[in-house]
Amino acid sequence: MVRGRQPCAGLTATPLLRSKVSAVVAFYPVVDFVPGKDMKARSRPYKAALGGFRGQERDYLYNLIDTFEWAYLGPGQSRTDPLLSPTHTDFHDLPKYVFTVGCELDMFAMEALKFMCKLSGREMPAVGNIVGRQEIGSEGELVTEGDERFAWEEIMDDGEVYRWLLVPDVVHGFDQDIIQLFAWLWRDRAMLTDARIKRDKVIDIVGQWLLEGPFKAGQNRERTQI
Repeated sequence: MVRGRQPCAGLTATPLLRSKVSAVVAFYPVVDFVPGKDMKARSRPYKAALGGFRGQERDYLYNLIDTFEWAYLGPGQSRTDPLLSPTHTDFHDLPKYVFTVGCELDMFAMEALKFMCKLSGREMPAVGNIVGRQEIGSEGELVTEGDERFAWEEIMDDGEVYRWLLVPDVVHGFDQDIIQLFAWLWRDRAMLTDARIKRDKVIDIVGQWLLEGPFKAGQNRERTQI
């Protein structure tokens, strides 16, 4: 199992790792360097009513996009290189289990959703759509069923399992220590409390999914071989 962000999904499709990795859990990954930053920034909701750090009119990552590209995009490298943009890889080379966690207030959420839709054969979001909803949820709330904007799972005929979870009202990196710094700078205790509750819930959901899916499947294969 590989847990991480870009470029973990692309790496698992390489010949070296293809047969060694059974699952990918991608937290708010960057999976497509083709769309420009303005298009990405328009694809998420902006909720001024949240106030504090989350209520900003511009995604806090917007001014960092050039740095992202400098760090990952080599001279002459195509933006559709599968190692850079897993959305453009041969999906048959990816692990059979993929769980992607998106952040509703993240300019990278739409490309992560499109990546999962391509994997699972689901209808792609229309151009101009935004992820999630404009309404604000309650503190610590996750939407895990009944609303496919936030959660769904597809089990394919060949056994592939693709899971999508969009965490409402959180920014990119909501599960990281950096959020404590943002909360302190903006005196936004509500953001920190909400993020901590959701982080713990997401960890539980992902852990259960791994135990019931990739881990269990691996045990069954071992028994069959014996």
